[in-house]
Amino acid sequence: MKEHQSTGAQNAYNALKCPAEMDMVVRRAVDRAHKAKKQSLLSKRTLLPVAAALLASVLTLNAMPEFGRAMEQLPGIGWVVRAVRLENYLLGGAITDGQEVGPITISRNTIEITFTQGQSATQTAPWFKTTKQDYPHGLLLELQGVRSLFAGGVMPEITSSPLIRNTYRIITLDDSAQRIMFTFNGPVEVTVTEVASPAGIRIKVAPGQTAATARRYAVRTSSHDVGEQIGIKEGVLNAALGWPESGVRMLQDNQGKHFVEAGLFATRELAEAFIAKIRSTGQVDFALQIEQRGPSDIPVFIAP
Repeated sequence: MKEHQSTGAQNAYNALKCPAEMDMVVRRAVDRAHKAKKQSLLSKRTLLPVAAALLASVLTLNAMPEFGRAMEQLPGIGWVVRAVRLENYLLGGAITDGQEVGPITISRNTIEITFTQGQSATQTAPWFKTTKQDYPHGLLLELQGVRSLFAGGVMPEITSSPLIRNTYRIITLDDSAQRIMFTFNGPVEVTVTEVASPAGIRIKVAPGQTAATARRYAVRTSSHDVGEQIGIKEGVLNAALGWPESGVRMLQDNQGKHFVEAGLFATRELAEAFIAKIRSTGQVDFALQIEQRGPSDIPVFIAP
């Protein structure tokens, strides 16, 4: 490691501090343990390990690289609830109603999402799920208890990021839910940070390892304008394949239209067999197509 890198890492580590509330909890736990020592040996053996474990957990949290990086640039935004390097998906937030999303800001490698209710910032993020996706590389953000996007609902333009390609809304027929897709130019590592008081979600991306180059065969619908029709098709495929384990997802194509994808397969033969399986349910009466796609390819427009 170069000297300036080592010094920077040491300074970042030294700058990390426990939240004041956490420090107070630790001190009180230790005080209780000392008082209990005078009362009985049993209490001593019970409370001291608890205080020690709590102190160790705080020190471990501060030493985590993901936590340290998440705290670096969050002054004034809120307390960190969790900071997780995403492997598959993350659940967070709390049950809420009537919140509004936004504004959403995108910089070189960071996506910041805030929440309001009325004219005020909310203190707790709504229930959310973030899921990494492939073919193409992306991250789906699902929100519950959110009835609208910020005024106008226009997604921010991406002009300065070499990693973040696009962002768009995905229709949902649930008026208390929102879905937003972020797509990437290649494989990325994603760290998701949830903050509170005020509430927000930070998505930070960094270049990832080279992904597999194998092409896949997608079973999908034709392309449609955003609207109820494509939402109904998504619901029909979910019902036919057994939601929520169906693997059905909605994506945007290279002309800005939306379609529903039912599955990805290694060979065309497997994709054709899957279409036959869907037909056998008797629930799907619309056409399904097969599209060959690479891991970073934007899905193509297919006319109805």
